[in-house]
Amino acid sequence: MANKVRVQEILLKALENLNADELKRFQWHLVQGVLDGLPPMAKAKVEGVSLDETISQLMQFYDDKPAVTVTATALRRMNQNQLARKLDEALLTEFVQGHLEGNTGKDLIPNA
Repeated sequence: MANKVRVQEILLKALENLNADELKRFQWHLVQGVLDGLPPMAKAKVEGVSLDETISQLMQFYDDKPAVTVTATALRRMNQNQLARKLDEALLTEFVQGHLEGNTGKDLIPNA
């Protein structure tokens, strides 16, 4: 399994190009709830905080795989398909690298 810090780095890299309004919209999605079966995040945890802090809160609230899935789903709902693809590609790279090192990373790839 990729470590939590590496997952945070992947999420940060995928989301770093969001402008302030897009970050607010991403945070709104987190508060509204993104996936059935997973609770929405508390508004106080993400409202008005930086991208770094949003990712930290996301990782604390969800485990690695749900955090990645929630992020990708929220991006797609925002029509940020290029960023969602960037996230998918980074995860695939991590999966391949982990596989070569004996760690499949399968727990991070949605639906794997």
